[in-house]
Amino acid sequence: MAKIVIGVVGQIGAGKDTAIVFLKENGFVDFSLSDQIRLELKKRGDSNFTRGEIQRVGNEMRAKFGRDYWARQAWEKAMASGQDKLVISSIRHPAEVEFLKKQPHFYLLAVIADQRTRFERKRAAAARNPNSTRSDDQDILTWEKFKQLDDYETKGAAKHGQQVEKTLALADFTVDNNGTVEELRDKIGGVLAQIKGGESAKNR
Repeated sequence: MAKIVIGVVGQIGAGKDTAIVFLKENGFVDFSLSDQIRLELKKRGDSNFTRGEIQRVGNEMRAKFGRDYWARQAWEKAMASGQDKLVISSIRHPAEVEFLKKQPHFYLLAVIADQRTRFERKRAAAARNPNSTRSDDQDILTWEKFKQLDDYETKGAAKHGQQVEKTLALADFTVDNNGTVEELRDKIGGVLAQIKGGESAKNR
């Protein structure tokens, strides 16, 4: 059984991937809910999907198999890995958190940043590396489209849809990422210290 499991939630461009890089530097292995959805799309013969398509298929499978479906899929793969320091990323629905918080040693980390800052980061990343931009990010590189999809993902009108705002509210730890990469690294380090301290206290 894993000793520490950190779930990561955040809006588009908040810095989740960067936070996960720092966690990996500390020995964590990542299992992404979005990767499970991408695998489903590839099984359907779709290899050049947009973020909107990921949202649509994610919602479809939640409606069919339960709102915690993707969390269960990621958790099963994480447990089969035999690793003892795990990240469960791309969490976007409160039901996913409800399932994960029933598991031992689980903590939810929220990474937040202002909407305009997040858009500018996405646009700057695409400008720096135009040939490496993920295919599912191609439909969010204008402010209007970014805001539309970000608001949809955040508010989540449908009960089976993404509800990031409600999910963020369930976090055990929240880090503000409106600053520098170095500041984010320090904040992630602080969260890890708190988690390890709490785990040590449990084992006394």
